[in-house]
Amino acid sequence: MGGRSWYAGIRVMETLMKCLKKTFQDKIEILLLNDERQKEIPREFTENVNGAINVPEIKLPVKYSFNWWFDKMLSSGKTIEKNTYIANQLNSFLTQQGVDVIFSPLNIFKFRTIPVLSWVSDLQHMYLPEMFSREEIQWRTNRFRRTIEASGRIVTLSEAVKNNFVKFFKINPERVVVDSPVCYCDENIYKRDPYSMIKLYNLPEKFIYFPGTFWKHKNHEILFEAVAKLRKEGEKIIIVCSGYLNDYRHPHYFADVIRKLSIWGIREQVIHLGTIPYVHVLDLIRQSICVINPSLYEGFGITADEARTVGKQVLLSDLPSHHEQNIHEATFFDPRDIVNLEEKMVHVWNNTVPGPDKKLEKESQKELPERLEKRAVNFMTAIQELLK
Repeated sequence: MGGRSWYAGIRVMETLMKCLKKTFQDKIEILLLNDERQKEIPREFTENVNGAINVPEIKLPVKYSFNWWFDKMLSSGKTIEKNTYIANQLNSFLTQQGVDVIFSPLNIFKFRTIPVLSWVSDLQHMYLPEMFSREEIQWRTNRFRRTIEASGRIVTLSEAVKNNFVKFFKINPERVVVDSPVCYCDENIYKRDPYSMIKLYNLPEKFIYFPGTFWKHKNHEILFEAVAKLRKEGEKIIIVCSGYLNDYRHPHYFADVIRKLSIWGIREQVIHLGTIPYVHVLDLIRQSICVINPSLYEGFGITADEARTVGKQVLLSDLPSHHEQNIHEATFFDPRDIVNLEEKMVHVWNNTVPGPDKKLEKESQKELPERLEKRAVNFMTAIQELLK
């Protein structure tokens, strides 16, 4: 679930595990079902989950691995029902391991006795089809249909995505569970001086921060173009970005946008740090004047919740999933209207000082335990209903 190119997936799973273990402790045991093709779990996942909450790990033999089973199904062209023998073998293996319920991204396995909750991120390909090839749109749609067929419950990150699934796939709303992420934030971050990031990365003291993968739908280009236009009007706004740089759908996108920075004359105003340690992301959020996300589509928008959890105001694109998070200090803008974006950025830039927002941080720390528990109870309720 997630990886180097999409770290948010790892964060969703990691924070869910921490919520569950913190709330239910020894009443729940979490096993990581790891395909042997996946030689290692990403470093951040191992350190922050396995070590922190002592999650046991089991591995599937290659013969019955998830990828092997899926490859077999696709190559044979058979439906899920016609592959019951293979599914039953995997069912027996997991039962022997003491597995009561499975939580998996886009599950396509029809298990005989083990109920399954399948996690789906979004329906971006239906709202922004221009971002995908025709083949990938068809693959994603078919995969979602098979997931719905094979799973007892579908888990989405927002009510917006749930409504989309009900609308497009005609699924019973009662089969769709909303699990909105709550980013876990260790209180030790407030003991650190975020100004250390200025020295480490040689940054200006004041900047707007955009932590997010450099995918085309994230809409970096309109943000940078707004910075260029404001420069002509005498406003010199600094943008700091971090995150994975490659979009597999548009491999030249990053290079094309960086080239435009030179043409617009704002190379020194846009700083991209690439992929950095997550603790540095949190420190940069605290040091920034605000966190921005101009994305054209989000299944949830974890960047916004990271800012909320830390205690920082946000500038967000006007999307249902962003509004749904109900963040206190949030300003919204039309992600396709550059003038609207400019106005909102200038207002925040000229009325905010860099560094920790003590008031918001105090409020965030106060509400976080309740938010974590609420998420854990909501997810556990879905599991218990599925086990009935």
